[in-house]
Amino acid sequence: MTECGKCGGRVIAETLESYRCDAIIGFSDVTVVNAAVRYRCAECGQKMGVHVPDPEGLEAAVAMTRIIRASKLSGTEFRSLRRACDLRAIELAEYLEVRPETISRWENDKEAIGPQFDKMMRFVVGSILADRAPGVPFDKQVITRMQIRHLTVSGVNKKEPFFFQRIKVRVNHRHETEWEPFDKAA
Repeated sequence: MTECGKCGGRVIAETLESYRCDAIIGFSDVTVVNAAVRYRCAECGQKMGVHVPDPEGLEAAVAMTRIIRASKLSGTEFRSLRRACDLRAIELAEYLEVRPETISRWENDKEAIGPQFDKMMRFVVGSILADRAPGVPFDKQVITRMQIRHLTVSGVNKKEPFFFQRIKVRVNHRHETEWEPFDKAA
């Protein structure tokens, strides 16, 4: 993309300081820091979109980050984790040894997800996605010892936002750029 379709002007790329990218992946409240690129015409200012690199890797990193947070999974998060693992509901039901209808009820918040299945889901996600998100450490002991808690403010479930940045990591004797959780407060 080097020429504007509207005026024929030169297209420039700008790295955005932060970009909320909920629509790109299945999780909400996800912001990437110094990674998304906005394209626009230098002449007429026409915006031509935003590119977030490696959205599949970002989805895996968000999923891995979510499973190490001790707050109870919501139905929507449960569905997003399943989809990030590229599992059909019937496949996940087989892994968890429940009926597919149970998965549907959990994902639609019609039935509470018990703490044992919440933890089992975290183990399933970690075993499937750990290699796709090398910037997010996965330790089974963290989940084993985890005390699942409800995160609420004044009786309303509160969601913790996600912030990610791109980092260089060594994978199989090569340097690659991967997603890493970023502490916005730091």
